[in-house]
Amino acid sequence: MINEYPLYEPDDDSFLLVEALETEIQALKKTRVKLSTLNILDMGAGSGVIGESALKKGLNVTFVDVNPVAIDFMNNKFSKKKNALVIQSNLFEKVPVKKFDLITFNTPYLPDDEDFHDLALHGGPSGYEVTLRFLDDVLDYLADNGTLIFLISSLTHPDIVEAQLYKLNLDYKIVGRKKLFFEELLVYRVVRR
Repeated sequence: MINEYPLYEPDDDSFLLVEALETEIQALKKTRVKLSTLNILDMGAGSGVIGESALKKGLNVTFVDVNPVAIDFMNNKFSKKKNALVIQSNLFEKVPVKKFDLITFNTPYLPDDEDFHDLALHGGPSGYEVTLRFLDDVLDYLADNGTLIFLISSLTHPDIVEAQLYKLNLDYKIVGRKKLFFEELLVYRVVRR
């Protein structure tokens, strides 16, 4: 049973991911693909701000979060949208297997804190464990020509995450950066090799 945590409010990391996603959608528009035919999975959706930017452009969005508070919030916010689906799931556990054209993930990237634990922030003892679990399953859900866009922190040991991408035969490029007081946020754009 997952304890309830507060809703993760959009912050620098969320907005950096929105920016990368909107850039990707603009590139897709130039290929003349019909946006309403595209499916996006917004993993760890929180308030839904990342997927909502795609929803507004006509893409079909599946919002996934483990936090029941986030699920209630998104169900209320998106219940009248035909192109939105909200699923409570710990990563891919309850997500039906299908191929998505775009997958986004604002990972919980901070190392665990012994004083408190927040599912939206803490990604394991070193900060990268949830990201690696996600990457181990993502290829079952990513379309052959699909794109994965996710965010981690310089505190998450990017070299370990990048080694996992290499092991999974995924090519990556850092498409967004933001320096904060004690870390740097990094947005990765990932495709199959």
